[in-house]
Amino acid sequence: MVSILFQLGLTISYFSLRGLLPMTCLISLICSCLFTMASITKSGQDIENLSDDIYTSLVNVKWYHWNESNKRNYLIFLTNAMKPFKLKYSQNVSLNYKLAIELLQAFFSAISISYNLKNVANQTQI
Repeated sequence: MVSILFQLGLTISYFSLRGLLPMTCLISLICSCLFTMASITKSGQDIENLSDDIYTSLVNVKWYHWNESNKRNYLIFLTNAMKPFKLKYSQNVSLNYKLAIELLQAFFSAISISYNLKNVANQTQI
C-alpha cells in the first residue's frame, strides 16, 4: 500500500508538471491520497496507543492479594503486554504517525526533484 501511494504521488507530480492533468483531477487525487494515508496511519497509531494503555493498566493492578493461579496468569499476560502491538505493513514498516511523516517527506522530495528537473530542462531548451 505504501508503494501504491508513493507511485500515485509520483504519477500525479509527473502529469501535473507536464500540464497533462486538469487541476480539479489533481486536487481530488491528492486529497484522496492524503485522506487514505491519514486514516490508515491514525488507525495504526490508535492500536499502538491502546496496547500501551493496556500495559499501563496491567502494571497498576493490585495483584498481591490474588491466589497463585491468577498470579501466574497475570504474569503471563503482563509479559505478553510488554511488547506493544503494532499494525505492520511488513517486517520493518509499522503503520503509524512515523510512517506518515516519512511518506510525506518522500512525496515532497519527489515533487521537488521533478520540479527542479523541469526547470533544468526548460533552461537547456532556451
